[in-house]
Amino acid sequence: GANVKPCLPPERPFHLRQRSQRACAPCRKRKIKCDGTEPCAACSGYGYNCVYTEAPNRHARASSGVTPPSQMSVTNHDAIKAAAAESGVGWRVSGTAENLYMTSEVIVPDSYGAPKLLQPIKTRFTSAYSAVAWPRRLGIKLGIPNPPRLQAYGWNPGTRKEVNPEMDKTICDILTLSEAKTFADIYFKEVHPYFGILDQSMFNERCEDFWVSMRRGTDFEACICGVIALGSYFSTAKSSHPIPPSPVESAVVEHGRELLDLSVAHPPAMISVKHVAGWILRTLYLRLTTRPHIAWMASCTTVHVAEAIGLHRELDEFQMKPDMPRQITEMEVDLRRRTFWVAMALNQFFASEYGRTMVNIDLISCQTLSPQSGDMTARMVAIMQAAPAQGLLGRPVELFEALVKGTELPVKSPLLGIIRAEVCFCVYRMICSTDTRIRVELIPSLLEVIRVGLDAVTFLGTMHQPWWNVVSMPLQAVGVLLSLETTESYKMIPLALETLKNATTLYDSYLSREALTTAYALVQGAAQQKRSGLDSLDRGLEVVGELSLSTSSLSTSPGDVFQWPMDNDLGYSDFLDLSNYFGLADRAVAGFGL
Repeated sequence: GANVKPCLPPERPFHLRQRSQRACAPCRKRKIKCDGTEPCAACSGYGYNCVYTEAPNRHARASSGVTPPSQMSVTNHDAIKAAAAESGVGWRVSGTAENLYMTSEVIVPDSYGAPKLLQPIKTRFTSAYSAVAWPRRLGIKLGIPNPPRLQAYGWNPGTRKEVNPEMDKTICDILTLSEAKTFADIYFKEVHPYFGILDQSMFNERCEDFWVSMRRGTDFEACICGVIALGSYFSTAKSSHPIPPSPVESAVVEHGRELLDLSVAHPPAMISVKHVAGWILRTLYLRLTTRPHIAWMASCTTVHVAEAIGLHRELDEFQMKPDMPRQITEMEVDLRRRTFWVAMALNQFFASEYGRTMVNIDLISCQTLSPQSGDMTARMVAIMQAAPAQGLLGRPVELFEALVKGTELPVKSPLLGIIRAEVCFCVYRMICSTDTRIRVELIPSLLEVIRVGLDAVTFLGTMHQPWWNVVSMPLQAVGVLLSLETTESYKMIPLALETLKNATTLYDSYLSREALTTAYALVQGAAQQKRSGLDSLDRGLEVVGELSLSTSSLSTSPGDVFQWPMDNDLGYSDFLDLSNYFGLADRAVAGFGL
């Protein structure tokens, strides 16, 4: 199964080192320490496929009882079954995902006359050991004809009536279908190639049906708001001169926020895949327009909503038991995988660049994405997931490996080149935080990544594509180049400053001007520091004064008086006995017991 790079646990208190009973194949190949868990800490940090070539030690397993689910391989159901059998418990796990999880779906009855295409599906997904699943699971075991539903029975005393707000308008009240199509076309041209979580033809078809039905508060309406908001954002950048945002953009963004809040903060909290897609679109918009912690928190919510409906599991691993049977298509399976991995990648990348913790989900079996022609979603996910987790702090060996991995990531577009540079910056900043100098052999590769990223920023500027990193990447590049303190890195600083200045001119705002001022101050401070050092050297030369240091004046001629080996004729070895000076002779005698 696929493994996600979770945030590693904090360092444990000091204790005597214990050798792990086993090591996974990637750790054996790279000759690094393995902690023996599944997945192990090293593979979790790098995104390797953690695979063990031999079974766990039977003695160790017997002494500890049943292996915890969090340490089991998500695909090794035979091992799960064997472990449960060894424990001798009465309720044994059969080894299938159907017994590890419980899922239900409800197609919400349509009261607005909308076509079936728009009917929302309420999905409930939980572990079989949860309090929510227990009544139903027990009812099935006892053979009750109609076992209890998958529901939180008695979750609270129920002494307060639930607040159930309703939407008093739809997006149809904000803009026309024609305007929505214009913004949607821009979205699918600019955003969709990198974050392909929607099907364009199906989206357009559903939009037409939605404007006919005008149903309020649906999950698809939240997706519409996200698409229009991003389309509007990129539409204003196509002009050669700055133009104000569309007057409907802020209204659409606020309406989308209200719809998404209804899905997680108010009953009945009907959650679907389209809600996850809506949260992804909102996360992207927030990253483009507002403060970092807001975008990071939105990305965390996105992952939690994805887990709540079981996107991290494959549909064919457990039997779906919807109240109203439906057909599952290949497109639905593909979009589920895309939606899940984009959500995970955004959370990991935003958490790494902001210095926060990513959301960790256990037992992920959702298949990873494969590159497709004309679509860069899989490549974007792979690059974002190369961003280091906080667990790598203080582990320079692993950080150097992560930096090598980041510089070797292939890029097929300018935006991917910038994202790769930002991933490498994340790793480099972690290395610097440990007061460790980067290895000299890694500097050329890092400089090449910076050069490609700066060229990509320039290209995106000519194409009027204001992604979130067109200003931050040159600024971060200046900081990295100054920190490297090499001749080659100093030579690239003018290019980085010029790129940042051009981006500031193009996207004239307080934030861009502030970034340019900050970069200028950093370079100015570095220059003053270097000048101070050069002044000290110059003063040292002035103390000696002018000397004629020609080659001939320093060499000897056959007629010189002192033309003989000084170490022989002046008793050099006797005069300066280095062995006794360092006490080596005494130590040698003591070492041999003489």
